[in-house]
Formats: sequence, structure tokens, C-alpha cells
Amino acid sequence: MAGGRFDKLVGKTRPGTYINFESGRDNSVVSTGTRGTVIIPLPKAAYGPAKQFIKLTNASPDAQAALFGFSIYDSDPNRQMLLLREAFKRATTVYAYILTEGNKASAEIEMTLPEQEATEISTAVSEAIAQNMGAKENLTGCTLNYDEGSRKLTMTLTGPVSEVKNTGLFDTVTALLEQGYAVTIDGVNITGAADFMKTDTYKKLAALEKGGADVSFGVTVSKDGAEEVFTACVAYPESGAATRAGEGNTNTLTAVAKYGGSRGNALTVTVDANPLGGYDVLIHLDGAKVAEYEGLSTIEELIAQENPYIDFAGTGSLGEAAGTNLAGGTDEDVTNTDITSFIDAWESVKFNTVCFPFDGEDAVNIKQAALTKVKYMRDSMGKGVQVVMPNAPGMDYEGIINVTNSVSLDGDELTVAEACAWVAGATAGASNTESLTYIQYTGATAVVDPKSNEEAIAAINAGEFFFSINENDEVVVEYDINSLTTFADKKDKSYRKNRVIRVFDTFQEAVQLNFPPNKYDNEENGWGIMEGIGKTILRQFEDNGAITNVSYDEDFLVDRENSVDDETYFNVGLQAVDSAEKLYFTITTR
Repeated sequence: MAGGRFDKLVGKTRPGTYINFESGRDNSVVSTGTRGTVIIPLPKAAYGPAKQFIKLTNASPDAQAALFGFSIYDSDPNRQMLLLREAFKRATTVYAYILTEGNKASAEIEMTLPEQEATEISTAVSEAIAQNMGAKENLTGCTLNYDEGSRKLTMTLTGPVSEVKNTGLFDTVTALLEQGYAVTIDGVNITGAADFMKTDTYKKLAALEKGGADVSFGVTVSKDGAEEVFTACVAYPESGAATRAGEGNTNTLTAVAKYGGSRGNALTVTVDANPLGGYDVLIHLDGAKVAEYEGLSTIEELIAQENPYIDFAGTGSLGEAAGTNLAGGTDEDVTNTDITSFIDAWESVKFNTVCFPFDGEDAVNIKQAALTKVKYMRDSMGKGVQVVMPNAPGMDYEGIINVTNSVSLDGDELTVAEACAWVAGATAGASNTESLTYIQYTGATAVVDPKSNEEAIAAINAGEFFFSINENDEVVVEYDINSLTTFADKKDKSYRKNRVIRVFDTFQEAVQLNFPPNKYDNEENGWGIMEGIGKTILRQFEDNGAITNVSYDEDFLVDRENSVDDETYFNVGLQAVDSAEKLYFTITTR
């Protein structure tokens, strides 16, 4: 007898018994959201862009090291990278937030230009300068100097740019043009004063004040495919006697740290001659090389590299320069206004937990501001988020986790505020079927300020999250609870359990994702579709072990009587599964 599977549209030729096996369950895929995202502020950051979120993932946690000035694996003096490391022990995504940005470190780097051999172009330029530059009578407002070896023209102002007369500059350009040479500045072809006034360099010169920074720029002279860059430097020193920099066979490169903060002072720039031609620019951070550019000829080429640590400025040729440290970078103290701005920014990203590492008497008010914000986000915006903060008694809310002791990492004692980073990462990374009760703190070797039995009981009753030592001498979470201590009909004791809260929060997110406005009709057919989707969500949560005792006939129903116009009401039954964390045995001896 024939048998096997069958296709309803095609059928079979031979007589026989054909059987298809199909699941009776509706395995429709619905969106249930994801967890694992935590926000970590860096209140003592010594570098980096302020007041923005920097996204990091556990796949490449160190991808943004250039923004912090440190690897997250570094032992930075202010212990900011420690917060990221501890969070990543259990989180999948971290949004770092730098609260303030201090002053930027900088340096004026004097480069020695080499003596260059004469070429057809350089000879023509030198002759044109000799015949025209400053040759006219009544040269006023400046002194001129041209160094053929370095191919650098230096103009030292004795008064404002507007008072400079008869330099012979454009007569020199005209002489070169008559010989078939092209002259460009800032990419603009120069045939006279009108062209020069179109350049960015002209704007800088027009704004140059006595004692201001020298203005250096490149002048490109080309013919028949060959070109050479000459350097021009305009200085307006206080004395008027001589240039303060750039005189003779030198050029100045300006280096400014990309971001403010004291870490910028650890940046060093070195320019070495490359044996094959040009120059190698090396950038070190605290002695470690973070960038190297080989065979560059001009400052413009260096600027085009867009180094992630330093913004370079200047024009003209590169030359040799010994290692020069940037200096002047300073940190900025964090104020309550900065922290308030951080709290306000929470709404701009999608996350599960916030580490709020602010402690002490000065932080009491700002903790209340965080409580107000998380209540607003949970109760008014429908965002299932929690805030982890140190030593925060009396919060009495499921959205606040109150951490009250800390751990030691092989002798390095963390503050309670620092331990909040691990708790925030662990809470964010925990699924809705996982409790953190008795979960080991990886890397911890001891508890700082351990609690006695009586203290532990009191702490639990007060809604405290703390660490203990288990029977295997491991550092573990004592009890995965939040700060809720006042219970009522709408919030019984189960709401203090973070695993239960994760079930509620993830279910809420699943409903939000699958029931957007204006997707279903508010009538019988639409109600049937919505109830089907709702039951699928229930089944997924039940299959995953997040909920139990599901009645698919009763636990997700549209309230047909009250659902009118554009308003649809649902009645949903949900029983979260909790962990077996208090085990009672009655043993009868015989």
C-alpha cells in the first residue's frame, strides 16, 4: 500500500493512506522585545564628548576607546572605565554618557623645514620674488623675508593688515603667470587681489590682531603637471621687531585635542623624516602609539587624515619636530544641573536599566529627581525601566533598586556607587525567566560591609539589594528585589521581586510592539485578530516559562461592551512565574 505525505493541491496517483503531521499550535511569530541594555554615566570622565550617549556592545566593547581617551580595560585614575567593565559582565549593550567636557589640551608645534634643492619652479619663484617682492618704493606696514632653502615667505606686520602697502605680492604673481605658471591659494586660482580676497586665508588675515596667532598658508605653484607648495607666514607680534614663530627655516603645526579634559595632556605629536620621502606623523597617548601617518608632505594632507584624537590646523609644508605634548586640558566638575540634563536625556534612548552612581548627602535631591523621572517613564510613558542607585532609603518603588553594600575585586574595594554598575548590567541582562538571587558576582572575592543575619533581615524588609557570601564562599546577590515596601491590592509582595517585574515589563513591551494604533479595525473581525495575537503572546511567554496557569479562553479578551469608536479595551490575565527562593522542608525523623 502506498503512503507518505501529500499535497492538497496536487493529490496522489496510487491508492493508499497518506498522512501529514501538523502542529496544532499557532506558532505565529510576534515581537516580544529584548533586554540587556543599560545606561552608565561617567561623572568623572577626563575626556570625551559631553552630553551625548555613546553606544557600546559586548561584541566590541572597546570600539569607542578614542572617545574616552582610555580603553575600557584600562585602570584610569578616575575609575570610569571600571563602571563600563562591571556593567559588561552581564549586559549586552551599554550607553555611556559623559556629563561634562573641560578645556581642550593644545600645542603649537614648531617644525624644522629642510633645505630643498632648487628646481625649475623654485628658481622661477625666487627670481620673481627678487624682482618684485618689496621692490617698489614706500614699502610700509611690514618687513619681508624669503628663505629659498625652506621655500618660506615671512611677513612681519608692524601695523594692521590694512596699512600694508607696496609688497609687490601681486606683481610677483603676475610675473609667474606670464611665464605660464599657475598660482593657487586655498584652491582658488590667484591672478590678482580680487581672487585672493575670495580665500579663507584672506578672512583670517583681515581678522589678525596684534599679538594674535600667526597665519600660515600654502601657496601652490604649478606648470605642465608639476607643482610645488611654498609656505607663507604672516605674523603680527606685540613688539613688531620680529616674528615670534615661523621665522627662518620653520613652520608651525597647531594641534588641539578632539575633546576637553585632562586626558588630552597625555597626547604627544612627533614628526619624523621618512627615508622614502615626506614625513611620518606619530601620535602617542600616554606613551602608546594610537596613530601613524606615513609619507605626508603638507599640513593639509595631515588634516585630511581626520585623526580621532587631535584636530590639526595650519598650512604649508611639514617638517621634523620632536615629540611635543599637548597641554592645558582640564576637567570640569559635575553639577546638579548636569545630572538633571542626564536624567532628562533618558527618554531619547531605549534601555532597560540606568546606573545612577551618585551618593552622599549632596545627592539626596538628585536621587529624588531620578525617582520622579522613572515613575513618569513607567507610569505615564509605559516604559519598563529601572534605576539602580546607592544607599537610597525610602524610595518604595518597583522602578528603583537600592544597593546598600559592595564587593572587593581581588583586593580592590568598590564603592557602593561603583557596584551599582554591575547590578544595573546584571538586571538589564537578566531575562524574564531569570532571578538574580544567589547569582555569583564574577570576579568578586569578598563583600565590603557584609550584613549579619539580623541586618540582612532588616535590609530585605527595607527593600535593599545587597551582596552576601554563599556556602561555597562565593560572592552572590542575596535577594533580587527592588525598593518597594508598601503593598496593596494593586501591588502585592510579588511586585518587589525583580524577576516578576521583568515579566510584566517584557509583556508590556510585547503588547506595545504588536498593538500599535491604527492597525486593526475596532469591530468583531478586528477583535478576533487582536485576541489571536494576544493568545500567541501568552503562549510564547508560557512556553518560555515566564508565566503559568494560562487560560486561553479567558486570559486575553476584548471587552466588546465598552470598545466603541476608536477605543478598544482588553481584559488580560497574567500570572508571572517566580523562582523557588525560600525552600521549606519538614523532615520527620524515625
